[in-house]
Parts: sequence; structure tokens; C-alpha cells
Amino acid sequence: MSGSMGATMEVLVALLAFAGAVLAGITTGVLVGRLRDEPAGWLIAWSIATGALALSLGAIAVGHLTGFGPVTFRAYQITGSLLARSGWRSASSSSSRRRAAPASPAGSSAPRSRSWAR
Repeated sequence: MSGSMGATMEVLVALLAFAGAVLAGITTGVLVGRLRDEPAGWLIAWSIATGALALSLGAIAVGHLTGFGPVTFRAYQITGSLLARSGWRSASSSSSRRRAAPASPAGSSAPRSRSWAR
């Protein structure tokens, strides 16, 4: 890439990361507001994940504009690890709650009737 095109790409990546950070921040605010009305575990997990995403994308935007130094890289690294940890925990907790599909009545080989299919 030529020098001017590389600089243009850096600015473009920074703008996209900043736009994503703003959207993730808005989403975090909405989720926290909903969490006040309806405290639930999944809302806490999503609030943490979107908050970490907002911070991570903000660090990416600043890093691409000013250059990744120790502070911006560390901020990106820490918030990215929060995302990975919260995603791993939510996936492991949801898989433990899965249940088997109900079995058909014993001795019945006929399929269940579907009233919506008529």
C-alpha cells in the first residue's frame, strides 16, 4: 500500500471502530436501564459484554488514530479478554440448562398431530 492509502485506511478503521463503540455504548445504556426494571442474569451478562465491546472498540479507534502504544494496546487487550470471558461463561451456562426434547407417548408410533398444518 502506498503511504496515503495506508493513512486513509487507518482513519477509516478508526471511524468504523468509533461508530461501533458509540453503538455498543448506547446498547449498554439500554440494557442497564432494562436491568434496573428487570434484574436477570442474562441482562447482566449482555451488559458486561456490550460495555466491554464499547471500551475495546474505543481503544481500537484511539490506537489507530494515535498509534498503538502500551496504554491503548493494554486497554484493548483487557477489554477483549473481558469479552472472551463473558462469552465463554454465557455459553457454558446456557449449555448446562439445555433439556432433551420431550419423547412421544410410550407405545405410540404415530406422529403427533399438528393443528397448524391443517
